[in-house]
Formats: sequence, structure tokens, C-alpha cells
Amino acid sequence: MKDFIFFYYLLSYTVGITTLFLAFMLFLRNRNKALSRFMLVTLSFTIVIINGSLLSYFDFNESFIIKQILRFLSYLSACAYIFLLPRFVNYIYGLKSAKIINYVFLLGAILCFITMSILYLLMLSSFVHYIVMSGLLCAILYSLFCILFKFNSKAEALYIRFFQYMAIIIVILLPVMIYLDFFLLDNLLRANLRNEFPITLPLVYACWCGIFLFMQVRALLTGWMSLVEITEKFISHYRITKKEKQVIGLLLHGKSYKEIMGALDVSMSTVKTHITNIYKKTGALNKMELAQIIKKTTL
Repeated sequence: MKDFIFFYYLLSYTVGITTLFLAFMLFLRNRNKALSRFMLVTLSFTIVIINGSLLSYFDFNESFIIKQILRFLSYLSACAYIFLLPRFVNYIYGLKSAKIINYVFLLGAILCFITMSILYLLMLSSFVHYIVMSGLLCAILYSLFCILFKFNSKAEALYIRFFQYMAIIIVILLPVMIYLDFFLLDNLLRANLRNEFPITLPLVYACWCGIFLFMQVRALLTGWMSLVEITEKFISHYRITKKEKQVIGLLLHGKSYKEIMGALDVSMSTVKTHITNIYKKTGALNKMELAQIIKKTTL
């Protein structure tokens, strides 16, 4: 079972390190401020997960100094995350009182770190879990509040969609987090299946990184598809109507059904009918295949 827990951690931070690498490469290309804040949140999260896996799996009783260093880094990173997540959310969802809220969470993170350090020095490390979990829940619930109320955003749509997907994941996982990390804490500690950090944290972390990877890959593919030119040869070969051509153009630019409906001023059923007809005529199963068919037809 201990090997399974370690593999669970290993899998999550493999996804995380891949995400950090991709985010760093994208940041070097466009110096996006939102991306830099995302990287800081993910980095603090990554350090917590890596240290958590090491503390859970390896026995550092003989290496007291190493154990204390790892624990110190874990506490520091967890507190950094408690501050950095709301700060990132405040940047995406522009609140007028964002600066004050940032200071409140900074103060909360500092108090969490001091409290965790005191509890550990007093040999009350079992209570550290509740401090970490409470701080993380405050940061997560505040983020959910901002997403649900949809404050005016000054950031690009990609990050808005990212937080919307993440909100759905958190709503699903929140009851599991509370159940496992509060009500089953004693059982998990007795079974030696966790340290003072929440056992559900790697799952949240993997979802956070996985959604970002998925969205960035999709954005890259959309960028490639938007370069595909709809030629007259393709239109005549597959007998594409004028309206269907407009729908194809919007699809290849990554527009959703709702966005196509708004752009063409038609009903949702009309949009679906056009797309069904396009796929039927071309034999494509999705817009990626459609883009490939258009490209082959032009050759």
C-alpha cells in the first residue's frame, strides 16, 4: 500500500513538472503576466507534493536534518500556495479590493507558517494537518467564490476557461477532501498512509496541471487549424454551402457552438444541423479530422 501511495505522488508530480516545463517555455516566448503567476502557484504546489511523497515513503529517522529541511520546505511551500492562489485569482478576476485581499491572505499564510512551526516544535505535529487543510480550503473556497460570481476579467479567455474547469473539479472533489482529510485522518495516520499533508492534495494538483496541459495543447492545435485555408476546390468537391463555409471557418478558429450561434445569429439547433451536415459530407468525425481533410484537398 505504501508503494501505491508513493506511485500516486510520483504520477501527480510527473504531470506537474511537465506542466511547469511547458509553462516556462511559453513564458519565454511571450512573457505573459498571468502565466508567470500560474507558474508561481504551480511551483509552490509542486514542492509540497514532492516533499510530501518523500516524507510519506522514506524513513528519515536516521537523517534528522534532511527530514527537518523537507518539512520546513513543505510548510513554507504550503503557506506560499495559500497566498499565491488567491493572488492569481485576483489577477484573473479583477476585484477592486484585490490588493487588500492579497494582504489578508499574505498575513494568513504567515500566521499559518508560524502556527505550524510552533506546533511541530511542541511535538504536536498531528495538528499541523488541520492548519494546512484549513488554509488550503480558505484559499480554494475564495477562488470558487470569484469564479462563481464572475467578476470582470482583464485576462485572456484561456485562463477564465481554466478556472471554470477547475471549479467543476473542486466542487466534485471537495466532499472527498473533507471526508478523507478530516473524518478519516486518524485511520490514515494509524495505517501510516499519510503525513500531515492532505492525502487528496496530489489529486487536486494533478487536475490543476492536467487541465492546463490539455488547454495549452488544444490552443496549439487550434492555432494550427486556424492556418488551414478553405479553398474553392474543397468547397466544390464536398458541395459545401456558403453558410457551412462560415461555420467551418469559425470551427477551425476554436469557436464553441455557442460562439458560432452568436457570430452567425442563428439558433443552436441550426448550428448543430450545419455541423452534422459538414461532418456527413466530408466523413470527418471531429474538427481535427476536418482540418486534415481540407489540407489534403488543397494539395
